[in-house]
Amino acid sequence: MRKLIYTIILIILIVTGIILVTGKIQSKKTTKKISIKMEQIEKIPFKLENMEGLEYKLYKIPEWPAKYLKTKSEFSSVYKHKKFVVYIKDENTPFAKEYAETLEKISNDSNYKKHYNFVSRKAKITIVTMQPKDIRLMKKHKKELPENVLTTAEGNAKLNFIKACGNFCIVNPSKNQIFALKGDSKKEAQKFEYILNKLKKW
Repeated sequence: MRKLIYTIILIILIVTGIILVTGKIQSKKTTKKISIKMEQIEKIPFKLENMEGLEYKLYKIPEWPAKYLKTKSEFSSVYKHKKFVVYIKDENTPFAKEYAETLEKISNDSNYKKHYNFVSRKAKITIVTMQPKDIRLMKKHKKELPENVLTTAEGNAKLNFIKACGNFCIVNPSKNQIFALKGDSKKEAQKFEYILNKLKKW
């Protein structure tokens, strides 16, 4: 009789153990976070003459970030066949005044309008991201989403683009490439027209 009782207790303990272990495994599976790895922006070898003292780079935008830029970003309206110029315009940033003064004169020139669109942006940007499932859940329950909320992948795409673009860049939508300056703002401002003329046929 005792053996039977011990056997029943042992079976109950084994079954309980299996249930607890299984429960833990299922719990781990359901709470595991999925991290999205973005592709790195690829640097392309590029040579432009008469650019002494200025650092510049050419980047290739990967397919997924390019899709985001074309369809959902603040640049989607200009991400067409015509190249576009992105530059900093911010009263609180000294170097941006030189950029704005020079580029706004150029942007009104019909000679450049044929080849480029001009888009200004603030020096500081705020990126708010949420997991796609959380966004869907909030929409389902008709809860108010934070303004301009992005998915994690979209936020990374935007951040990568802003980093690659820097203070001044030219984007070629037909090639999904960015030409960006990295250096002295005064020297850069003096070279804007030269660069725009050189990259008309890029």
